[in-house]
Amino acid sequence: MGTPMEPHVWNMFKRREEGEIWCAVPADAAVPRFLFSGDWNYGGQHPERHALPGFQRSVAHQAVRMNGFYLFQLLRAAA
Repeated sequence: MGTPMEPHVWNMFKRREEGEIWCAVPADAAVPRFLFSGDWNYGGQHPERHALPGFQRSVAHQAVRMNGFYLFQLLRAAA
């Protein structure tokens, strides 16, 4: 695992009703309470090197320093 400033493993949560909205929380950090509202599904742990499409490493690290979590939209390739 990384340091609190640079996590390498993330707990991922997917918003149920909002398409492909995800919340990433460092694996070694407390999970924000809003993720227990029933509106989010746990999506497992993801190493940063295998991040979901749309996850931006530098933005994620800045967001975690400010908020403790990172919200992003999963990007899918057009068929």
